[in-house]
Amino acid sequence: MIVNDLCGRSKNYDVNFCHKNNVLIHRGIATMKQAISTDYQKIIASG
Repeated sequence: MIVNDLCGRSKNYDVNFCHKNNVLIHRGIATMKQAISTDYQKIIASG
């Protein structure tokens, strides 16, 4: 992931900030995937 890359390579980055940022991004992606699969199940059920 790009964020991990930047955090790893740049000495100017605050590691804690990067880590928190990554966690938020990963949570966001997980939430999106959940929402998509829920919608998909609804479509199948109504199908």
